[in-house]
Amino acid sequence: MIEGQFKPFQRLQLGAFEEINPGGLEISLFASATSTAATITWPGSLQSGMVAFLIDHANNIINKPTDVTPSGFTNIPLSGTAQTDGFNRVKTSYKILTGSESGSLTGMDGDSFDRKIMFIIQGTSPIASVTISDATVNLTNSDPSSETISASNGIGPVLVIGSASIGSSATAAFSTESPAFDATVAATRMVAGYKIYNSSPQDHTIDMNYLGSGNALIGFYATFS
Repeated sequence: MIEGQFKPFQRLQLGAFEEINPGGLEISLFASATSTAATITWPGSLQSGMVAFLIDHANNIINKPTDVTPSGFTNIPLSGTAQTDGFNRVKTSYKILTGSESGSLTGMDGDSFDRKIMFIIQGTSPIASVTISDATVNLTNSDPSSETISASNGIGPVLVIGSASIGSSATAAFSTESPAFDATVAATRMVAGYKIYNSSPQDHTIDMNYLGSGNALIGFYATFS
């Protein structure tokens, strides 16, 4: 788990007194979590108005895993290729938190493996709405095409998320992340990265190499108010 360096809803500061974008919403990472099971454990100390983003990849030996959107989450539709092939299914979703979340959250359950990564985002004030843009997936048994996330079109604080995952027993990795993410989190066959812009967002290009069957590259950006 990676925790953000700011307390919940603390306004970011430059130096001792000067605020960045005073009066405007700013965002930061509060925590992250990973899982290799059907469930994932919520981080502690969550508050109302934070936002959880979940990336989920499940694999079956025979037939594709059942599609599951966790309770209370909103599915993020992904354009590009299908989100499933004969044996793999990938999924992204988000939830504006109530602050009562605790224990474990149930997502997809593959009979071969499960991989989940969650990012928790906090604002300098409670977040009331989330808009998802440019959400794309490339799930293939060959080399996925690179994806460009047009985050420079975002207005207000912008969060860019990308993930690379694999249905075979390989270690997932980005071959390209430009510009670099603020940080990446790994769950063996999955890696995900995030980049936060409180001003001047940039477009991002992500890519992964062919690593076996079920190569899945996902990218999108979110804006908040």
